[in-house]
Amino acid sequence: MLLGAVLTIALPALSWVLRERRATHRQQDAIQEVHNVLERITVRPWDDLSQDSLADIQPSDAIQRQLPRAALEVLVAEDPQSEDTRRVTVTLGWQQQPDRPQTTVSATAWVYRTGGRP
Repeated sequence: MLLGAVLTIALPALSWVLRERRATHRQQDAIQEVHNVLERITVRPWDDLSQDSLADIQPSDAIQRQLPRAALEVLVAEDPQSEDTRRVTVTLGWQQQPDRPQTTVSATAWVYRTGGRP
């Protein structure tokens, strides 16, 4: 009877731990994907850094398999104070669980016309 009571308490806790661990791994993989995409974008030539030229970027096949309903968004914004600066933001969203809101991770980089960073 004691063993039954321990299992009744331990099994839901173990299930929760496994769910949280899987969610943490997904989040880490999503962060890595966003940084990889951002790195590939920031090395492009200046003239290729526009909202239109980056609209077709998709998450990798591995991330699409791993993250349910993965969606990648890339935003390019001109700096109003300097025409030689653009802000690039990459956001990856996915549905962690059906009963939870969408999970997202983002990363932002500033890109300068000269290719250097201050």
